[in-house]
Amino acid sequence: MFDSLYSVVNWTGIHLHLINAPGPNWLGQSKYAMAAVIAVNVWRGLPFFAITTLAGLMAVPRSSMRPPRWTAPARGGASGTSRCP
Repeated sequence: MFDSLYSVVNWTGIHLHLINAPGPNWLGQSKYAMAAVIAVNVWRGLPFFAITTLAGLMAVPRSSMRPPRWTAPARGGASGTSRCP
């Protein structure tokens, strides 16, 4: 993925005109290596965090998802000052 000659990242960047050919040596230079490691860790961890967040949101009961109490007077036609709790 980060090979200096046959990299998917370099190929994509060159074809989108983001970088010039032949592209950087991702794992051979320290600043590029740190960016590559961060990108791979984010790519690897994002699905886990997304599924965990979705599971947590699905566990919240529907009864706790009521609208706030100041929306009911607004629907009933109350004026601006009488809507304050």
